[in-house]
Amino acid sequence: MKTTKELMGNIIIMQILDMGFITGSHAYGTAKEGSDLDIVIQVQDKEKVRKLLIGSPSMRDSDYFAGFKAIVYDYCVNIIPVHPHEFLPWFLTTEAMKVTLVKSGITNKILYCSIFQGMVALFKATLPQLQNLEAYEKLNYRIIKEGYDV
Repeated sequence: MKTTKELMGNIIIMQILDMGFITGSHAYGTAKEGSDLDIVIQVQDKEKVRKLLIGSPSMRDSDYFAGFKAIVYDYCVNIIPVHPHEFLPWFLTTEAMKVTLVKSGITNKILYCSIFQGMVALFKATLPQLQNLEAYEKLNYRIIKEGYDV
């Protein structure tokens, strides 16, 4: 039976996932005990997420990227806010890394972070550009709910 604290932690994480998606080791299947739960959100949702985490005594800026961290029950959650035009490249790169990282045998975090950033840049350069910020936001929220059909 889950405790109230566990249930509240799960609810908070689910509310954050309504605005984003899991990336990093938990997405790729390479998480170890103590690995952060990395969640990508659109930058305009940053304050909504901060409000959800306001009760966390450990909320602080992240050690990398431009995000922030908080302890939510058993997870150290790393929130990674990205600009709406970068959201789809991050999503597609995460999906690609899910399929290839474990099979590649690459275990060096610096190396696979470099590969990740390179893939994000490639997707940014090759995906069609949308007209305005609102178009990106609309697409990104659809991706969160339905996934992306390539």
